[in-house]
Amino acid sequence: MRSLFLVSAICVAVLSGSPLLAAPVTFMESGGNELSSNHLVPTNLGTLEIGNNTVQGTVTQVGQDFMGTWVDFQGADIFSFEVAAGTRINEIFLRSFTSSSNLIFMAIDDQNTFQYSSTQINTTVTSANLTANMSTWGTIGEPDDVDDALSDPDSGTNLFDLLIGSENSLDAGNYTVYLQETGPSSSYTLNFRVSAVPEPSTSLALLPLGYAVYRFRRKRSSKK
Repeated sequence: MRSLFLVSAICVAVLSGSPLLAAPVTFMESGGNELSSNHLVPTNLGTLEIGNNTVQGTVTQVGQDFMGTWVDFQGADIFSFEVAAGTRINEIFLRSFTSSSNLIFMAIDDQNTFQYSSTQINTTVTSANLTANMSTWGTIGEPDDVDDALSDPDSGTNLFDLLIGSENSLDAGNYTVYLQETGPSSSYTLNFRVSAVPEPSTSLALLPLGYAVYRFRRKRSSKK
């Protein structure tokens, strides 16, 4: 009985140190609730939580005016978020994509603003600049990119496998996402999957629990 009490006490101690999980972030553009197009003042989504965090929006083309000058028509979607300590983004999925066969340009900067304006992206920024300064970047929207089987969490293409410079995850820190249509207009739904990163201290804390369970079971077996 003393061993059983010890096991119970350790279980309570370990579990009491685990915070309740908050609901994942969901942002959907509608009416006046639009994502920012200002690279210096992106829409702040706050901290992404463990689970599937969803962003849904529409982007239009950034292009030239009637004089042939490249201008920002406020067609880009730019938003920032934080990945909390002890978590990371393991996967990004394009859940839905509606377009007249055009692609979306996507880049992720590892800070809470985006270092290039829409005009710069379309005029002076090179692929070498993007590779050197972005966490990851590229175009998305091919039919095979879209994860349209929502009932199967393992279906679809992880965008980390498609984008340039990707290290297959985004660790704790601040990030800003830039999305821009390469043609007239596109609607999208992105899914950012966040998971916990096991800490060594957590694993070590479970060792006494495992040993206590082992001792308790061994004593019960010897009494049979």
